[in-house]
Amino acid sequence: MDYINTMGAEDDEERRQFLKDARANSKGLKKAMKSGMPIMYMSMTAFGPVMPGMPFPEGVPPNFALKQAAVTELMTGAATRESSLGNMKYEATYRAYYEDVVESESMWMDFFDERDNYEHAEHTCGILGTLATIYRQRGSLKDCEEVLDMEVKVMTRYKRSSEGTIAAQVRCCDCLEYKMHIIRFNLYIQLKRHEECISLFRQIAEYELKYNLAFEEQQFLFLTTSILNKKPTPTIVRSLSDGDVRKIVLALYQHSKSAQGAVLDQKAKQRVALMTCSGCGCCEDAIGSFKACARCESVFYCSKKCQKDSWKTHKKECNK
Repeated sequence: MDYINTMGAEDDEERRQFLKDARANSKGLKKAMKSGMPIMYMSMTAFGPVMPGMPFPEGVPPNFALKQAAVTELMTGAATRESSLGNMKYEATYRAYYEDVVESESMWMDFFDERDNYEHAEHTCGILGTLATIYRQRGSLKDCEEVLDMEVKVMTRYKRSSEGTIAAQVRCCDCLEYKMHIIRFNLYIQLKRHEECISLFRQIAEYELKYNLAFEEQQFLFLTTSILNKKPTPTIVRSLSDGDVRKIVLALYQHSKSAQGAVLDQKAKQRVALMTCSGCGCCEDAIGSFKACARCESVFYCSKKCQKDSWKTHKKECNK
């Protein structure tokens, strides 16, 4: 379990209340970070606590701080409107953690294999799913698939640790796997790997059946009615042939090619697009690496030097 401690609280009760609020509502954490209040990271693991000033437990990956930083960014809030990035604006932090997991895969997998580290596997699945979504929407499809492949390895361990536990943990695990399947399904639609979408559709529909999702919550189940004109009852959905599911997959592919689908896809792509420096022309390597002009917010710079050097030209257009 990860805890984020705000130092300087007046007493233990206030500190405990802050932690509770920060975990339940990311606004508390955002406010603390904006105020400049010092933040101390503490994580409980199967091998002992990880926090400043304490011996580093054997069995915990040496770059565990990358995971702590990524979790903090993930907790700072989901998108409040369709056009905002929400948690996706922390791409650089997620990527740094992902790259360490790839580089030290055996060490991290041994860590996730410990049943009491299930929550760290849970967080990691959320982080990798967010990074994969960024790559998919941007069109970096090879990168997206590689991240998803790593998420499958972590998910396997998370599922194993969740077997036989409380219903809330099992549902959380199922939900993360469900979201992972949706990302991969959309990826395969983009890659025209339609046959591989068939089994994914069945797994996604099975989750929606298992938890009896309402019509407005369904991502795929309602398609049995709109495309096949069949009621999405458990018996009917589970009896669908591969040919039936293929019709749904191809209909979704045609929608992605339609004018409406193309517009939606373009909006998503623009949202996660990487900016180009208006000074030297280099491209940022992650969302938010460059800073926008404070006045017009329409051009971006990789450094103060580039901004200063470009000001003589840019000021003629700035804020028009």
